[in-house]
Amino acid sequence: MFNFRMDMPLHLMALYGSVMILIVWLFRCLLKDHLPKFVFPVLWMMVIVRMLIPFAISSPISAPVPNINPIITENISSILVEEVAVNPEVMYEYEYSNIAFASDNQIVHSSVSYMNTPNIILAIFLGGILTTAGVLLFQKRKYSKILKDSMLVEHNETINEIIRGMGMGHILVLTNDQIASPLVCGLVRPRIYLPTRMDFQNTALLKHILTHEIVHIKRGDNWIKSAMILVLCVHWY
Repeated sequence: MFNFRMDMPLHLMALYGSVMILIVWLFRCLLKDHLPKFVFPVLWMMVIVRMLIPFAISSPISAPVPNINPIITENISSILVEEVAVNPEVMYEYEYSNIAFASDNQIVHSSVSYMNTPNIILAIFLGGILTTAGVLLFQKRKYSKILKDSMLVEHNETINEIIRGMGMGHILVLTNDQIASPLVCGLVRPRIYLPTRMDFQNTALLKHILTHEIVHIKRGDNWIKSAMILVLCVHWY
């Protein structure tokens, strides 16, 4: 019987996700020309799901996952009682030896220091997320300002015929003189942006480009890339 849980720690998500990335990369290097093209987008989607969703699936034959979370030291007195029950000489050493007291005190001090370590790690981790997200947001805002100067293509019958023929007549096509290649931008209302210096008289080229960009929209690649950016922010290290 399989057991589905939503409690996988982040470090295990990163570990398993990294192994999956290595496997997909090896498949791409070795089997790129021997597998259908849809295989690799599916594999990368599996990596994204593993890196973002903390699900865990186990079965009776699954190997136990070692718990590597920080361990809080138990109460010294309870440990001492158990030791005395086994070996009464421990009480004599505890009462009359400064070494025993110093050892216990050192254990408590080490435990407190160790308990502060996760807080430092958490602060570094959150700082990395905020820094990565801030850099990406800055780049996004900068590029959005460039795209604001785009001009809507309204009276090009070739473009209108192509996008309507693919059932995407609601998609707007714009031109921009600051971009080097065609692109799609937007999640809820995606738009196609074409370089102004492109040869709009070349009908065959125009059809290939628009078909390529519309396929990106139909496959939801803009949403997939957004999920990849989220993975990059969370696993910035």
